[in-house]
Amino acid sequence: MTEPGPIRKILTHLGEPLEPPPVSPVRGPPTDWGELIQAHDDRAIFQGRIDELPVIDIHSL
Repeated sequence: MTEPGPIRKILTHLGEPLEPPPVSPVRGPPTDWGELIQAHDDRAIFQGRIDELPVIDIHSL
């Protein structure tokens, strides 16, 4: 279905809006990436910069 007439009839019958909701504005990047980085295991929680993340050996998992 691509014809607007039948689509409008169906939406009206279902009680749905005929127009899409407004688009939210785009959010900018965080001001400090270090605030978002958290690595976690059973022993400790690490918070720091992305270049300070611990190295994880996936073969030992």
